[in-house]
Amino acid sequence: MVAQAAESETEKFSRKLKELPASEREEVMELTTSWKEEGIQIGLQQGRQEGRQEGGCAIVLRLLTRRLGRIPAATRKRIEALPVPLLESLSEALLDFTRPDDLTHWLAQHLPPTSGKQKPGRKASIG
Repeated sequence: MVAQAAESETEKFSRKLKELPASEREEVMELTTSWKEEGIQIGLQQGRQEGRQEGGCAIVLRLLTRRLGRIPAATRKRIEALPVPLLESLSEALLDFTRPDDLTHWLAQHLPPTSGKQKPGRKASIG
């Protein structure tokens, strides 16, 4: 259905373009080509950013698991949501972690608290 809609829009654009004088047609084509190239560049940039985030996250999780043992799902989700600069910071900090609480404290310092309810007086931990 989406492909049909796209074809219909393309056909409509082509028909309208043919109705324009040659000089205007050339200008419109230059603009659309420029917009298309800009869109491609934006998409590539976003893809690279997502790739950096996903790759960095995978490495950090592997290192944390090797250093601290199993990482609970809720903690993994918090780490997976980290932007690249925080992942880079965590990748350096984890080299000094010796126990799961080190990760808990790091996350508490760098992220807002999770929305999960915690009992008063009970310390948050990853385990």
